[in-house]
Amino acid sequence: MPRMPRELNPNWNGGFYIDSYGYKKILMPENPRADSKGYISEHIAIAEKAYGGPLPSLAVVHHHSKTQLILSENQSYHLRLHKRMRAFKSCGHAHWFKCYYCKQYKDPVCFNKPYDICKPCKKLSRKKETCLPKNMSSTLI
Repeated sequence: MPRMPRELNPNWNGGFYIDSYGYKKILMPENPRADSKGYISEHIAIAEKAYGGPLPSLAVVHHHSKTQLILSENQSYHLRLHKRMRAFKSCGHAHWFKCYYCKQYKDPVCFNKPYDICKPCKKLSRKKETCLPKNMSSTLI
């Protein structure tokens, strides 16, 4: 049985659909980033149009707002943007870090490297370690 052309299918909606993650996918089978069915995410198509051609292979398009897109050079930079956005939204300072012990955002001067536990919490955790038996102290942090 021959396959029905897309345009004649009663479910055809003009070459786009919303995927399970909420991204609008548009039909562009000629695009190198298109999936096996020929669809590409709309925000990538918009970024490529603004860029003037295909995006670099490692580039990631970051959604800043409905009208603004930011092109990240790679996934790690994109994740850093999200981390800084969470910090700015929580405390008003994009460069502050979140302590994984007390869960509060603090100035980087409050941390030793690596930036995971702030100095006051580090002191507190050391005090708790000295009160526990030796076999339990390693499970605290």
